[in-house]
Amino acid sequence: MSLSSHISRFFSHKLLVLRSRFLTTTNNNNSSNNNCTLSKQQQEVLDAISKRKSIFITGSAGTGKTHLLLQIIKTLKTIYKPREVFVTASTGIAAFAINGQTIHSFAGVGFSDADTNVLLNRVVKNKFATNRWRNVKALVIDEISMINGHLFDDLEYIAREVRPVLSGEVESWGGIQLIVCGDFFQLPPVNKGEHIVKEFAFEANCWKSSFDLLVELTRVYRQSDPRLLVLLQGIRRGYTNTHHLEILKQCCKRPIETTVVVPRLYPMNDDVKRVNDANLGLLRRSGKEIFTYRANDKGECPWKDQLKSGIAPDTLELCIGARVMLIKNKDFHSGLVNGATGTVINFVKKKDAKGDDRFPEVEFDNGIKKMIEEDKWKVIEGEMVLATRSQVPLILAWALTIHKCQGMTLKCFETDLSKTFGCGMVYVALSRVKSLEGLHLNGFDPSKIKANAKVPLPLPLLLPSIEQLNNWDNSSFVDSLTKGKWGHLPKVRFDFRIGKVIEKDKWDVIEGEMVLATRRQMPLILAWVFTIHKCQGMILKCLETDLSKAFGCMVYAALSRVKSLGGLHLIGFC
Repeated sequence: MSLSSHISRFFSHKLLVLRSRFLTTTNNNNSSNNNCTLSKQQQEVLDAISKRKSIFITGSAGTGKTHLLLQIIKTLKTIYKPREVFVTASTGIAAFAINGQTIHSFAGVGFSDADTNVLLNRVVKNKFATNRWRNVKALVIDEISMINGHLFDDLEYIAREVRPVLSGEVESWGGIQLIVCGDFFQLPPVNKGEHIVKEFAFEANCWKSSFDLLVELTRVYRQSDPRLLVLLQGIRRGYTNTHHLEILKQCCKRPIETTVVVPRLYPMNDDVKRVNDANLGLLRRSGKEIFTYRANDKGECPWKDQLKSGIAPDTLELCIGARVMLIKNKDFHSGLVNGATGTVINFVKKKDAKGDDRFPEVEFDNGIKKMIEEDKWKVIEGEMVLATRSQVPLILAWALTIHKCQGMTLKCFETDLSKTFGCGMVYVALSRVKSLEGLHLNGFDPSKIKANAKVPLPLPLLLPSIEQLNNWDNSSFVDSLTKGKWGHLPKVRFDFRIGKVIEKDKWDVIEGEMVLATRRQMPLILAWVFTIHKCQGMILKCLETDLSKAFGCMVYAALSRVKSLGGLHLIGFC
């Protein structure tokens, strides 16, 4: 039995993640030039990719999802021909970061919410879209949180209908190896006011049959302060207690050093434009010369149009004194990565320049000075470059939108959380910062901390790691059903790797030597979750619980189950 069959049997569509002990060994900067050695767990993920497994990768902000995804893309292009690997994302900004295209443009479905058969007919009539679907062998989709379940089902249906049936059996996604990445606790799909039944991709009918392996990255690299980590994990789930609120209050009206220019984060583009234009205007009126850099786009529509939705601006105006942010990784070891901020101090000519073009020299906040030349962003389909944008990889950074900061790491910023809206926005904003000392709040409204109730929480159980799955020949907890005296019996693979067929057992009510009553049943219970009451007397290697919901003497009963502090994971504690 395949791993996907096991997962289909034992995981409902509400259970998103198969927890792993997957730990990366690098910062989560999505640098394609980062040649850090892969950890054992990273290599195991790539091994699973090499075995052509379809995988869903999730994890909280700062766990290195994008870095891992870039390594996976490289691996896929060695397994298949590059023209058979398609890299996509739910938004133009996300696609921009991984040199891909939007899933809508790849699929040929456009952005309308049309009926499934209308979308299929649209694809069939588009020979380029049809060829993409027929040629693709590995499909990467990033930022899955912004794709609803209806679209996910539609895409899977289109794949099955358009792709040829080779094995005599119609497979999920037409046999495409699917690599999906994202965090459902971050920014949700943008639905145009109407009620969407399947708001998230994990609500799709095809969700659980789409993957062989589900991986949750749990180690955070962006932050190291345990107070901030606990705070963010609570906010990610839409949960706060008095301790969390006190920490956030301490960040309100915190004085900012006069020598530091802190970027402001806003939920709306209009606010960002207003602040950046006002600051640039002050420098302009003081006599500073303005240098204008216009993006140079090449390619055909709609690919060239997609570049306009990325983060590199159509027109960039700079002058000495302008606050800027780097939007592409330049030098990982010097800290010149996506999200690094600094100030323009000069405009200089390249040594080998033939014309009079000058580029900005930026003094970054870490003290590094560097001339920033124009760079390129590409929309790539297999080996073919469909469109390119050449532009200086900087944006004005007196103010930024929360949306455009997704995936970035900021040393410090200032924001007003009382103006955020929707689920996940507070979490996306706060999870950008590296430490509490860098967080400055102008306003804070606890009611703005929201997580969509549909997004399921990680369950308090020991799930098998990738390593265990490999050692168990891709078996799950219940390997098989063996025919026995009492019918089919489960063979259970226990966490300490012992496999055993479990037969029915007996429980007796005894008075003296007399058996008054007998129950015969399998000595097993479902173990994704337990009540604290039923755990009494048990010893658990690890557990996850929310102590803020305990009552009476329940806290002691819960905590005394675990063998060590290393195995204790608290969602909340008040």
